[in-house]
Amino acid sequence: LALARNQLAALTGQGPDATLTLTPPALRDLATTLPGTLRADLLGRRPDVIAQRWRVEASGRDSDAARAEFYPNVNLNAFVGLQSLGLGNLLESSSRMLGVGPAIHLPVFDSGRLRANLASRHAEQDAAIAQYNTTLVDALRDVADQLANWRGADAEGRDQQAAQARYEDAWRLTEVRYRAGLSSYTAVLAAETPLLAQRRLTAELRTRRLEASAGLARALGGGYTPNTPSN
Repeated sequence: LALARNQLAALTGQGPDATLTLTPPALRDLATTLPGTLRADLLGRRPDVIAQRWRVEASGRDSDAARAEFYPNVNLNAFVGLQSLGLGNLLESSSRMLGVGPAIHLPVFDSGRLRANLASRHAEQDAAIAQYNTTLVDALRDVADQLANWRGADAEGRDQQAAQARYEDAWRLTEVRYRAGLSSYTAVLAAETPLLAQRRLTAELRTRRLEASAGLARALGGGYTPNTPSN
């Protein structure tokens, strides 16, 4: 850094101390505060939760469809002239009589197959619900982990900002003493070296906090805002 300062001073035709007032621009810190309450229904936006919910809903519709097969689906138009066919023929589940055929559907006579089909659909729905619950628990655990990461990075970042402020004060005091002729330029550089290390650490912690914020936004299925309502 000292070499860079000397090069800048040489390019501008000034002494080596002319660049002491140059400071790196402050990076704007993104808003990373959390709302007081994060509603659990935010998890409903996660793609994995949505997919599992759709599977549960689809399995529920399949169960309804299987249950509906127990009830006769009769085309009333097929009753025209039915009295001449005979009731005995009508009650045969495999009957395919001319003029009626598939127009009359009385699956109640195949109740064994229907019960097996309905039981299968219920089993599929139970499995879908179990998978949904597992996905939801995993999502909650993911959010808890990301919250812990964010809070840890935020606490470390606040402590580091306080530590950096102390090094900034020490460096400014050394610079003032140098300008007043009470200290050497070497002392300024000696104070600047740990300050640069503190600034680098602050930047790393800021990056960690932003990464934790991004992880929390992903875990919540789309992020949050500081003014997210609590109810």
